[in-house]
Amino acid sequence: MTSPKASHDPADALRFPLLRPLDVRPLTHEGRPYLWLRDPLALSDGMVLVPQAVAPLLGLLDGTRDDARAIQASLAVRHGLRVAIPQIEQLLA
Repeated sequence: MTSPKASHDPADALRFPLLRPLDVRPLTHEGRPYLWLRDPLALSDGMVLVPQAVAPLLGLLDGTRDDARAIQASLAVRHGLRVAIPQIEQLLA
């Protein structure tokens, strides 16, 4: 499968989500494991803290899956995880 052509349509960002390379560091916050995500290119000055359990989903954001259902199916097949479509869509948004 190939990635879609570059587009400026915001709908394509949700249709073929692609996570650009990030600086990822594990850390513990309030006794729970998280991943600290930072943009090494500084295109965004924000940092994000996500639960470490989200890592398998983040690994699937390579621009080859066309919607939340495809990501959901890959999570089930590759990792044995069941994640509801609304949760995936919320993360993508």
